[in-house]
Amino acid sequence: MTSAADAQLDKSERQNVRQQVYAYCNEQLQAGEEIELESLSKELAASAKRASQEFHR
Repeated sequence: MTSAADAQLDKSERQNVRQQVYAYCNEQLQAGEEIELESLSKELAASAKRASQEFHR
């Protein structure tokens, strides 16, 4: 079953988001820190903004 969020992202975008989530979680775990969804959300939003800006160049 596909969620609404998945339907809006193509395969490469989904893979990129998965990699970002993994990297964030791994960094937090290695540092012994909590995984904060708000921080993760902000990081993903910033990444999406950068990707959009690069696309429009």
